Amino acid sequence: MSSVANETLGNIKTVKAFAGEDVAIENFNLSNFVVTNIGYNMGSYMAIMFIFFTFFFQGAFCGMAYVTGFGVKNGELTPGEVTAFLLYNW
Repeated sequence: MSSVANETLGNIKTVKAFAGEDVAIENFNLSNFVVTNIGYNMGSYMAIMFIFFTFFFQGAFCGMAYVTGFGVKNGELTPGEVTAFLLYNW
């Protein structure tokens, strides 16, 4: 988009001399539209990925807490060891 704007502004006298302002404006609007859509799509994908990663990692943490709870119940682990493990893996 900036290349279209830079080219148009750099050659503004030529654009005006050949009455190409409408074409230059249309080119700028088209490139602006394309860049805007790319940014919108990237934002949407990032938001979806963030949701999945958050659920995955929080689910893994809850799973670790659940599994280590059995170790405490069976006397294989102490609550301090579980706490240290979970905080280390957070």
